[in-house]
Amino acid sequence: PDTAAIKDAALLGILIDRAGRIASTPDERVTHLLAQGRFRERAAELAGAVEVYHRILQDPLLRLATWSGSQSSLRAELEATWRLERLIQQHGPTVYAASEMAAAAETSLLTETAAVEQLESVVRRYPVAAITPALYLRIALELGSKGRAHASVTSLESGLRAARARPDADARIVAELGGRLVRALQGRGQVVAAATLLADLARQYPGLTLSDGASPMSIEGTLVELTSLRAQRERWPTIGNITGENLEVILGWSLLKPQARSMSGGTAKCLVMENGEQVGVWTPSPTGEVAQVWSAPLDGTSVDLLRLDDDTALLYYSGPLGGVMERVSAATAASLWKTKPFPQLFQPEKAPPAPGDLNFKNEPLIETPQDGAGGLSDLVFSLDEQTITLVERSGRAAAIDAATGQTLWAGRTPIMRVYDTDLASGMLVIAGEIDSFGGGGAGAQGAAAPTQPAIVIIEARTGQLLHRIIPEDSRQVRWLRGGAGSRGSLIVGLDTGIISIDANSAQINWRLSNRNLAKSQEAWVFGDRLYVVGDGRELWLVNAATGAMQPRPIEVPPEHLAEYQPLYASLLAGQPGHDEERVMSLSTLLGVVLVDPAGQVVGAAALGPDTNVVPPQPAADCLVTVETGAANHEADGRMAFNIHVMDTTSAKLRQTIPILLGARPRRLALLDGRIAITAGNSTIILHAP
Repeated sequence: PDTAAIKDAALLGILIDRAGRIASTPDERVTHLLAQGRFRERAAELAGAVEVYHRILQDPLLRLATWSGSQSSLRAELEATWRLERLIQQHGPTVYAASEMAAAAETSLLTETAAVEQLESVVRRYPVAAITPALYLRIALELGSKGRAHASVTSLESGLRAARARPDADARIVAELGGRLVRALQGRGQVVAAATLLADLARQYPGLTLSDGASPMSIEGTLVELTSLRAQRERWPTIGNITGENLEVILGWSLLKPQARSMSGGTAKCLVMENGEQVGVWTPSPTGEVAQVWSAPLDGTSVDLLRLDDDTALLYYSGPLGGVMERVSAATAASLWKTKPFPQLFQPEKAPPAPGDLNFKNEPLIETPQDGAGGLSDLVFSLDEQTITLVERSGRAAAIDAATGQTLWAGRTPIMRVYDTDLASGMLVIAGEIDSFGGGGAGAQGAAAPTQPAIVIIEARTGQLLHRIIPEDSRQVRWLRGGAGSRGSLIVGLDTGIISIDANSAQINWRLSNRNLAKSQEAWVFGDRLYVVGDGRELWLVNAATGAMQPRPIEVPPEHLAEYQPLYASLLAGQPGHDEERVMSLSTLLGVVLVDPAGQVVGAAALGPDTNVVPPQPAADCLVTVETGAANHEADGRMAFNIHVMDTTSAKLRQTIPILLGARPRRLALLDGRIAITAGNSTIILHAP
């Protein structure tokens, strides 16, 4: 219900005191303390507010308790820490003076050989103290010396975050935390994350020279190094002429298609397949054949391939206890980590649990703008190099560390009906609907309540709610695209047009109210290029930095944009990081269309109105596809299907070769020098050196 705010300060203070007297559980106590802290802030009793927030941080039970605000629920120590950070940023470090002295006194009692547990006790109780970044550095070094590399990286991240939250942070500590973290991310292969961190540090600390503990690190020189590494990572597979020799057949196994695919380049070193009873990973062997290196039983679950990166596969299992993620390394032929079932990532909620499986629990359905009808327990995934986020349509969300599989945070967000999510520039963005009265969580029960469109921006690694945005003059948020342009802006598709938002400040950069873009259906962002499929199934080019829209749609042959066509956009070969110079390919069931940066169609390949293909896959200097209709039928029942190789400059055919199969092709994947095609329930490997 719509509850009026209490404006009488004296009455509010009395009610808060009474709530404190009856609070008994840790959750009730932190609710009281956080309300009391906010009351003191508004009364300008800043020292008193700091003291109240520190009561939570000093008590282990209260730190781990769950605080449920009007817009989100999260661990109490996180909320207390963010409130302290805000007080310091708004009023200066002196507001924290008493706690600063206490932190310094406790630190002075620690010896040089103090255990990690002793150091961690101080940083958890004084997370915003001036000494805290240096303590996190000590923790990271100690953990690293003991071989606990992942825990060391987490401490570096925490220390750098604590330092960046203070205007008076020690520049030497910032330099070493930043330098070591960049090197650690680089060592994990997370070169984009490392480059993003470098750019952020350069903006916040102009002229800063980093240190990795051994030598100074120039930000500019390190960026050049990372750009070279990124070029090696972001390349499409090398495919030569198909020889028709050394054909391999893997009976009973079908390729899994990645749900999240790189649009700017990437070469996998393995294939992931399933046979109904098992899921397996296959790699080229030293003798040249593709061999299975890992497998696991499905035990009645279904499996999806979320992403394929280099030699690791991210899998998702759907089962009766909830979804489980697993990361598998083809290089080591082993599972790197596996999560708990999704529902077990959360603390038990006071409200009835979110609905379960649609078929068994009569789950309410919601109609989403892009994905059609779905259940409130359906999950939407987003991921980058460092983080994987899972957001339930009901608004619950969790973040997983991509390297370790550890749960970074889990809780309920303000969104009660989720339509889309994206993860970019270290921020998770969720679009959907919220309770018009400002409450949260009603959607978890499928309750019919007045709603309004909304966007929330959350710090991906911590779960901190940064912004809540209510779009003006709109009744629906349709899609999100993060990381647009050099500013990393957020592009949002509405039922009335498109807006660009500065994700850091939540301010509108530009608004494009054009009837051709109202209720847009799909969009892709490449640097400052925004391609949008409008409600009329026309492709438009918009400048993502300025919102300037070309006066006419791109002249894509209309059959490629038919309503039934799935669309897959990719950037063809070029220099990574210079997306504005690369040609975009748009693959469909009919073929491919090539569009240059100016919005001109430079090539289009369709094999005929009655000829469908598996959407062409990009390679280093070509695109590969296979027809799904047979060109010929053999007497033994097999059928001949044409494989086509097209060049990337004009989409002209470079090679066509038939292959005999026992069923229609349905999936295609590329490795260096190899083409994998699933037909029916078996997979064929062709060599193309």
